[in-house]
Amino acid sequence: MSIVEFLSQPVWHRLGLTLVHFLWQGLVVAVIACVVVRLLGLKRGSPRYAAYLLAFTAMAACPALTFIALDRLTERPATVAVPTQEIESPAPISYTLAPTLSPTPARRPGEAHEPIALASDAPPRMRLQDALQTSLPWVLMGWMGGVLILSVRLLLGFVGVRRWRRDLEPLTNGLEARVGLLSERLGMPGFSRVFVSRRALEVVALGYLRPLVLLPAVMVTQMPPEMLEAVIAHELAHIRRFDLWVNLAQRVVETVLFYHPAVWWLSSRVRNERELCCDELAVNATGERLMYASALENAGRVRLAAIRQPALAVGL
Repeated sequence: MSIVEFLSQPVWHRLGLTLVHFLWQGLVVAVIACVVVRLLGLKRGSPRYAAYLLAFTAMAACPALTFIALDRLTERPATVAVPTQEIESPAPISYTLAPTLSPTPARRPGEAHEPIALASDAPPRMRLQDALQTSLPWVLMGWMGGVLILSVRLLLGFVGVRRWRRDLEPLTNGLEARVGLLSERLGMPGFSRVFVSRRALEVVALGYLRPLVLLPAVMVTQMPPEMLEAVIAHELAHIRRFDLWVNLAQRVVETVLFYHPAVWWLSSRVRNERELCCDELAVNATGERLMYASALENAGRVRLAAIRQPALAVGL
């Protein structure tokens, strides 16, 4: 069995139709999200984040619901109601062996032949359906290739982050006390998993069951404690809001539905508004808006100096 024949089976055929249907479904969800945000005048931060996150959840649920709906449509039995009353047996009917088709009438001299229906004379809708049926296996192969490539990219990202966990160093006593105070203000009493990493290039929160915050060693040596406190508050806000889990779900959806631009657009909107939400929490925890802005600027300068690529921006 060839790969084309294998992908032509009913299950894969239904999956291909699901991916095709998502082309218009994803566009509709993105347009609705944009219109709702504009009409309701939602402010940047928590209101927009909730609206975009709800739209992204609906977008991720569309393929699953479509796949189930197509399954039920194809498996619906075609039943015909039969009356239960007795029906008298009709009289026997005699059959003959005469052909049921009427003979073709003789063509007179000079009479034109009857036109024969060709495939090219089929309605455009039928031709479009035939082309879709033929191309679905190739669509599935292209989709699988894209998912495989992005899955490898995602896996390499996990491996790279795990490397940052090596050679961790504890914070100084003064900075550790600041972290304890910040964790209490953010509703995370007792959180102390903040370390200095010589491998990390930027401040990052990572981990899901036991999350932690890593500070680049170059940043600890070049920034004053007040600015480090503001940067740490931002990452603690991510952990407080369970943003690490939401970001993981976004990565999975982006990997599966990579072919739709609306997925990437809506996911970027979710990330931008999430950062603003964490900025609000961090400012409330530190109480210094100007100090917080200066800390973000200095963190970006330190990171750019470390990697020597001015085209890149800070990930805060």
